Amino acid sequence: MTSPLVSSQAAAEVKWHVKPGAEQALIEVAQGTLLAASTFSGFTGGNLLRPAPDSTNGEWQLVLQFATPEQLRAWQTSALCRAWKARSDALTVGAARVERISGFEGWFVDPARVKKSGPPKWKIALVTLLGIYPLIMVVPKLLEPLIGAWPPWLGNLVVTSSVMGLMTWLIMPLLTKVFNSWLYAGAQASSSASDG
Repeated sequence: MTSPLVSSQAAAEVKWHVKPGAEQALIEVAQGTLLAASTFSGFTGGNLLRPAPDSTNGEWQLVLQFATPEQLRAWQTSALCRAWKARSDALTVGAARVERISGFEGWFVDPARVKKSGPPKWKIALVTLLGIYPLIMVVPKLLEPLIGAWPPWLGNLVVTSSVMGLMTWLIMPLLTKVFNSWLYAGAQASSSASDG
């Protein structure tokens, strides 16, 4: 059985500057948005990132993750999404900025820091490789006794699903925690320089 090709998740970041005194209302709207998005096919998670205490820009972020770009697009173009966006716009200074997070970058959003960019792409690629390479070497061999007689397309589907599940809920959360200070080392240095 060949090693699976793993497709990346699709994620979007919604960024706001909240009106003074509207913080709690925005938290409730963000929670409602996450709940509404979770009813859509392909939703894999999300998180509200509040500004860090030492943040100078005061920017709030809502990260929404879907299994595929098409599923993310279905959410973003829905009437339900537009309704929640209108509610958040009433609580913020200006309209929300929505940015797509490409590839595996959605795993590297650091809740302790709210900033415009994540780690450098080469660091993201290296940590992702560190997580995925052992899995694509081990998982097919472990599943071979169970799925060896199955049609290749079905066996690859099971292997790919297993690898993606392990990457999403076990390996990447662990690796991003272990390598957190290294991943954000450059960002911390530039942030300290700009604060000084």
